Amino acid sequence: MAQPAANYYSGSFLNRVSWLRQDTKYIEKSLKSERAKIILLNHFDPLVVAQTGGDAQGLALLAWDNIKAHLPEPAFLNDKELGSFTVDEQDKKPLIVFLGIDERARASKQDALPTSTHPDGPAYFALESTLLPDLNESTLQRFKDRDPQYLHMRAGSAVLSMHDVAIAGQARALMEWHRRNRFCPSCGRATAPVWAGYKRTCPPPAPATDEKKPPCTTSRGAHASQYPRTDPVTIMAIVHPTENKVLLGKQASWPKGFYSCLAGFLEPGESLEESVKREVHEESGLRIKDVRYHSSQPWPYPGSLMLGAICVAEEGSQIRTDLDNELEDARWVDVSDVRAALGSKRSALSRHEVDKMDSAGQAKVLGHGEDAQQQSDKPTIRLPPKTAIAHVLLAAIANGEVSMGGVQADTTLKGNL
Repeated sequence: MAQPAANYYSGSFLNRVSWLRQDTKYIEKSLKSERAKIILLNHFDPLVVAQTGGDAQGLALLAWDNIKAHLPEPAFLNDKELGSFTVDEQDKKPLIVFLGIDERARASKQDALPTSTHPDGPAYFALESTLLPDLNESTLQRFKDRDPQYLHMRAGSAVLSMHDVAIAGQARALMEWHRRNRFCPSCGRATAPVWAGYKRTCPPPAPATDEKKPPCTTSRGAHASQYPRTDPVTIMAIVHPTENKVLLGKQASWPKGFYSCLAGFLEPGESLEESVKREVHEESGLRIKDVRYHSSQPWPYPGSLMLGAICVAEEGSQIRTDLDNELEDARWVDVSDVRAALGSKRSALSRHEVDKMDSAGQAKVLGHGEDAQQQSDKPTIRLPPKTAIAHVLLAAIANGEVSMGGVQADTTLKGNL
């Protein structure tokens, strides 16, 4: 089956240069360079502005001079420098992370290989501005002629280019990870970010605190320093064993008529194929055979990697949703109806619908999109928009790219669903 080169939230042009994250002199120099580009996130939502010469929106890019009054110096520390700061000082510092280097100028030259371990190009950073209201206000004023706004990513990121949304997704996932992992799992002390934002560690107690706790086990041997985590999730389009149909599921908190692929987190000791079979059976009662990997998608809500698969239900397997009671409904839908629903603009979710699902704790796999538009030709079902891997999996089937079970490949279908 044909696979996309990159799904939404992937395809960033940045070289993350992980080997330089501990080089605080290089990171600081890159931050203060006149070529540095800094994006702001307020409550994890990126600041976007209208792009020059058109209506398209893109990330607002700031310079060091725009933010330096709001950051202590140095902005970045390594593990060995933490002892000269108190935990409280670290905890109150605005969170800034290094994202990577834009090497596109070099890549356009004949010499496509780097000539140095320190790649040349603008460095990208992300700064959390949630606790910096003065910076938020001054930045909105700076871009007032370009319609600045903090973009609700789950509902509105479809307005961004693949490159911009990949950078914003990387930044958001990192920011959320930091805010959820502020304390050491071994000793309970507050941790501090190091490695340009890609590690949190338990610093030694400052002398002024006169702590009586023993040294944290993270400082010796096999330790528990924390690194950004990505939770793997399987998401699968399930085809009927003998008929031209796909299984779709709906949770009770989802909008009326909204259906999607089934999905769930991988558990310890499980392969992708085993997770697909378990999740499908738990949610729909179906038994699965012939699991095939399709593609993956980073999902920064808060930090998952969606592993997309297409699989076939066993003949004679019956739908039942009373095992884990996660689904309100599961049904077989003809591929022609899936094709019609995928082509409807009404598939996108509005911000109100996304917020409602988030508050109900059901934001696991749905997808997102720009505000839904009411259409006179409403389809029977609504499906996730193009920005979600669920849409990609279903489109592969609807476009005739898949030959599994009762679904046969059809090269006469020329679609861009």
